[in-house]
Order: sequence, then C-alpha cells, then structure tokens
Amino acid sequence: MNGIDTWVALRSAMQDDGRSRRDISRDTLRRVRYFARPHRRIIYAFLGLATTGAVLGVATPLIAGQAANAIVEGRGTGTVVALAVAIAVITIVDSGVGLMERWKSSQLGEGPDPRSASRGVRARATDARDRSTGSTGVLADSC
Repeated sequence: MNGIDTWVALRSAMQDDGRSRRDISRDTLRRVRYFARPHRRIIYAFLGLATTGAVLGVATPLIAGQAANAIVEGRGTGTVVALAVAIAVITIVDSGVGLMERWKSSQLGEGPDPRSASRGVRARATDARDRSTGSTGVLADSC
C-alpha cells in the first residue's frame, strides 16, 4: 500500500458507517456501580498509581531534555549532575509505583497476586507427586 492508499483507508475507517452508536444504559451503569462499590478504595488507589506512573513517565524525558540543553548551553557540571540524579530518583520511584500499581491491579482480578505464587507452585508440586505415586491425598496437607 502506498501513502495515498493508506490515507484513504484511514479516512474510510474513521468515517461513520451509518449505524447509530448505542449509549450505555442506566441499568448497565447501575450494575457497574454495584460491582465496583465494595472495591472503590482499590480502584481509586489503582487510578491514582496509574496517573502517578504516567506523570513520572513523562517527567523523565522532560528532565533529560533539560539536561541536554544544559550541556549544549555550557552550564555547570553541577546542574547536569543534579538533573541526572533527579532522573535516577524518578526512575526508582516510577519502578516502585509500577509495582504497587500491578499489585492493586491484581487485587482487582487482573493477573495473579504475587503473594500467591508460592502457594500455586506448592499445589502443582503436590498434584504432580500425587499423580506419579498414586497417593490418596492423605499426605497432601503436610506440604
């Protein structure tokens, strides 16, 4: 596909296909609110962490740009080092925020809880042992 064909395909995909869009019904919103209500603290924490992670992800290249400008403009070494330290600190904080964000996400049901990984390995090992030895499961509780 050349550039013009790509542009035509994009415009075609972006145009309305004549079907009306369906709005979300009040019943659906009510069901979502009912489901989300007991999880609202986790949802708010997740959204806050996701927003913080996004801001930190944008901050790093902005500060790197300031560091590049400081080098080109011939500012002191202290300025460049301070900006580099700021980038390092932001990167470390962003890693921690990302871990907490994944933890909150797992509490909402998206992916496994990292704390349950060892229990899962133990259960699979017990199942494999029982299948290979023909155990009745009496010893499974001792693992």
